Amino acid sequence: MVEKKQEIAAKPTDNPEAYEPIAWCRAYTLKMSPTNRPSLGSTRNIQRSGAVDPKFALAWALLSFR
Repeated sequence: MVEKKQEIAAKPTDNPEAYEPIAWCRAYTLKMSPTNRPSLGSTRNIQRSGAVDPKFALAWALLSFR
């Protein structure tokens, strides 16, 4: 049980410069068109997050859906 609480409390990254593009992409995704096609801009922002923090698993996971 303690491990689960630690996993939930863990930050995805300590680098705000890496997290900002991901937050922007998440907000944009909520406003996507009915086709649900990601924009090139959001893909580039996710790539930028991965470049800033290569250990930021969320960025790489989101990129795999593009």
